[in-house]
Amino acid sequence: MITVGFRLLINSVVFINNMINPDGGSDTNVTNKQEDFYGSIDMDEPPSATNSAQLYLSGSTSEFDKVDIYINNTKAGSVTVKGTNSFHEKIGPLKSGENKIYAIARAGSDKSKQTDIYTVYYKKDPLKLEIETPTSDMKSNNQEIPIKGTTDPGSTLRVNGQPIVIDLQGQFQSVFRLKEGENNLIFTAQDAAGNIEEREIKVTYEKED
Repeated sequence: MITVGFRLLINSVVFINNMINPDGGSDTNVTNKQEDFYGSIDMDEPPSATNSAQLYLSGSTSEFDKVDIYINNTKAGSVTVKGTNSFHEKIGPLKSGENKIYAIARAGSDKSKQTDIYTVYYKKDPLKLEIETPTSDMKSNNQEIPIKGTTDPGSTLRVNGQPIVIDLQGQFQSVFRLKEGENNLIFTAQDAAGNIEEREIKVTYEKED
């Protein structure tokens, strides 16, 4: 009877202890638990290409005090956002070619969140536009004349507002229908960075008698 009573006493103590401390007395979870931080940052997507060495960036954030903006892993700007949900910053200079741009929002010394990394191509060189045919001031007895030339790959081309197809090497070949008399053919090429190049060629169409 004494043995049975002693066992009941031990079981009761163990039961009460488990009720008070369900983790078996270990405080590891309590020690390592950190409060979740729900801060967020969103940066408006910049243009994929530009012809300016300076770039305007904007976005919004919450629960953060500061936003640092980076170009090619070098900090290019810093904005204080405490008390506001938006940020605007002019950064630069961009290097010629591809630039990797992102922002990191910070709160205190231990909380931060990074945006996606965006690639912005900076192209400052003039756009190439070479026209093999027609030549300026030429005369033609044919109402339709061939158009041929080269420009930068990836560009768009229009002749008097009409789109012309450009291949992967930047070459184009098409035909243009003339009106009787003098025609001003205006070639307008534009690349993704916003660079524009124009050429004007005069062609006279004279009907055969």
